[in-house]
Amino acid sequence: MSDGQPRVTAGLVTRGRRASLIVLLLASCGALASCAHVAPQASERVTAKDLVGRPALFDGRLVNVAGRITAIQLDAGARPAYSFSVDDGTQRVTVSARGIPACHAGAPVTVEGWFRAGAGPGFGHIEAITVACR
Repeated sequence: MSDGQPRVTAGLVTRGRRASLIVLLLASCGALASCAHVAPQASERVTAKDLVGRPALFDGRLVNVAGRITAIQLDAGARPAYSFSVDDGTQRVTVSARGIPACHAGAPVTVEGWFRAGAGPGFGHIEAITVACR
């Protein structure tokens, strides 16, 4: 049979077509595997004034802010968590973090996390991924 159609014998495709299908399948798997690997997103260095002044612009973005830690508050709950402000000399921005505070009030700090805009101008906070005392 040389009409270009695959010949099916007992539910199986002939050897030549089977090899083509295997190559196609392997190529597809390789393409999917390379797509599944996504490089980590780099955080954007911003000031507190940027975040407070234009919260909608930064909503959902990974940001990095450095300044001094102020107004530490422990949150009651089953999991250890706390909130604080970062004052970088231009403005203050609120940060929420998990765990126990590693920095004391007034210490230099760098925060990386997801910025979430609030309900109006000047509102919003950072959901910290890392809090590093400097």
